[in-house]
Amino acid sequence: MVTELPAAVRDNDTHGSKSETTRMHSRLSAPPRSVQRFLVSYGSASLALFLFSVVPGHAQIATDTAGLGGMYGTLTMLLEKTFLRVDVLELEIRVDPITAAHVEDGLAVNGEDADEEAIASALIDAPYVWARLTFKRDVGVERLIQEIRNSMRKAVHAGLLDPAGYDAISESLPAWYAPLGDRGIRNGDAQYYRIRGDTLRTTFIGRDGVQFIDETAASPTNRRALLTSWFAPGSDFREELLASLPRSSR
Repeated sequence: MVTELPAAVRDNDTHGSKSETTRMHSRLSAPPRSVQRFLVSYGSASLALFLFSVVPGHAQIATDTAGLGGMYGTLTMLLEKTFLRVDVLELEIRVDPITAAHVEDGLAVNGEDADEEAIASALIDAPYVWARLTFKRDVGVERLIQEIRNSMRKAVHAGLLDPAGYDAISESLPAWYAPLGDRGIRNGDAQYYRIRGDTLRTTFIGRDGVQFIDETAASPTNRRALLTSWFAPGSDFREELLASLPRSSR
């Protein structure tokens, strides 16, 4: 369904899904050093404020970035294709403070010593993520679907996404993008993703403010397929995204 978003509410939403999980992720039995420094510097109240901000019902629209990002929680890149180096899209990703702390722990003083596998793993497992894909040229829907499938295949090849999950999502893509019809994707359009736990919400907003897609998938497979397609070895995105991180000051 295509809807026109009033300018005043394009960046806000007042309805959410109560089924979205609010489980925080922690891969370590004790907080990493950077989390401990966060608590010492800003206090537990700051962390509580973040936790409150991501509970469903408070900040729901996919374009909301409250509580996400920061020095080690923001990654950006510009994707270029063909030997002419034509700009295709720009990707920005923001993650929660706990994941950002794991990212910082994976970065060494000397960037060449950074543990890229640990960083990529932390980002793939991030429980709270906001991302925006901004298209820099016109693209056909079929071409976009083909590129999404190619990225997911690399994740399958790396053992990060199971083949059954790939098949299910691959088959669903034409229906997801059907609202774009013959229009396709135009220069300036943007696709937003918001992950909360195992729930992935995807919205597609045209350059003129028209919303074409608003889909929610409460499935660990969908959110994992998205993140592994960006951070799997050999992905078109991984190298530049990780290179956009600052070197640790430790």
